[in-house]
Amino acid sequence: MWLLYLLGLVLVFGFQHLWDKLRGTAPKPVLQPELPSEPAVVWQNEQLTVLMQEIDLDDGFYQQHETLLDGWLYEISYEENFTRQLFTQPPIAGLHEVAVSEFVHPWADGVLLQLLEAAPGAEAGVTSWLIYVDGHTLTWQKLREIGLYALREAQPPLPDQVKGFRINGDELTVQLTGA
Repeated sequence: MWLLYLLGLVLVFGFQHLWDKLRGTAPKPVLQPELPSEPAVVWQNEQLTVLMQEIDLDDGFYQQHETLLDGWLYEISYEENFTRQLFTQPPIAGLHEVAVSEFVHPWADGVLLQLLEAAPGAEAGVTSWLIYVDGHTLTWQKLREIGLYALREAQPPLPDQVKGFRINGDELTVQLTGA
């Protein structure tokens, strides 16, 4: 008898919940807004710390670089965000708080990164550069224009080679000794 009573209660409340969902009156879960990520250390030595932070579409950095970032994402990936905001400690002129890809490759006495730049007149109005940040002199230089390829480690990882890819399947191989 109790079993039939419990089964009846489950059916009544189940039907009521289904009816509320169909009418749109069911209580909605309270979603906590995502907090922006904190900058994460991606490379460091005694003189320099290189940090990257995911770009929040609601923050001022995105608003300031919207055309650049949207152009890059449209050409590289519709689904994944491969862009980051770069920070250096101490700040390096021309490099602190710029847009980069998520590519990080320790090399020589520093680190290789992929800098994103506006390029009026170029495809998508965007280009990228393989850059070298010297961890001892705290300077940086552009090594090679990469264009609209997202850099990544070669598989298997090779100390003198990285790969680039585009959403259409094109690939690029970059020899670092001749970069």
